[in-house]
Amino acid sequence: MDTIRFKALGADPEVFLIDKAGKPVSAEGLFGGTKYEPKPMGIGPGFYIQEDNVAAEYNIPPARSGREFANNIITGLSYIKNVARKNGLRIRLESAMNFDEKYLSTPHAQTLGCEPDFDIWKMCINPRPEPPKLLRTAAGHVHISWENPTPDQLQAVVRAFDVYVVVPSILVTKRNERRSLYGRAGAFRPKDYGVECRALDNFWVGNVRDCHHIFEQTLRMINLLNHEDEWIMEDMQEAQEDIQNCINNHDPDLALKIMENFQAQPFPIIQRAYAD
Repeated sequence: MDTIRFKALGADPEVFLIDKAGKPVSAEGLFGGTKYEPKPMGIGPGFYIQEDNVAAEYNIPPARSGREFANNIITGLSYIKNVARKNGLRIRLESAMNFDEKYLSTPHAQTLGCEPDFDIWKMCINPRPEPPKLLRTAAGHVHISWENPTPDQLQAVVRAFDVYVVVPSILVTKRNERRSLYGRAGAFRPKDYGVECRALDNFWVGNVRDCHHIFEQTLRMINLLNHEDEWIMEDMQEAQEDIQNCINNHDPDLALKIMENFQAQPFPIIQRAYAD
């Protein structure tokens, strides 16, 4: 495999809103912007906002350092917090919430996913999720870019992201229903600049240390792929059943086993706030 020459890290986190009673509220009509026409936030180049189903989703400019990545994530999140406050609402960093039916009657609220994604382990297209009656989900997708991406590099990067970022996240997140709809192990979308990794929850979005950790572990895994690609690719292939079961079934015991085998680093052990 040719050397992976890392360029930058981006993200498009999704955030829920809640009212003063802690009940989820739809973001429709509060932010503007769509998947196909995201709205500039007006806080700097590359920051965009959109209403994604009942969640607020934002895009950040590509970051070339952990500090820049964390700053971009927090800057975009602060914009959403300010809009929420003006409407008497707060943000909620949960990956799955049940909404009142009154928020789910619009065509927009009945649409999940604008285009298909893929499974890097089974090498197939993931089925498009059908909207449940009340459940809606949110995630923290990460975009990785590198020079002249090739299919074999993409496969290696997505599988390694599962091992070095998603598997360790199992130890610091709550079991939730998001992966009953989408975001299972190996979920990705190919991009002309690299790949969008879609398995990660949104727990990390409000925490600077978590943002730094994701950036650092992405660089670390790419360095491992560049220097020890033969053994790591073979080991990931052999461990693929455990990796998928760990992520899809939220299995902490398997996570510890996989992390030990691949020397994957844990997320910072800190108190996590799920609401603003």
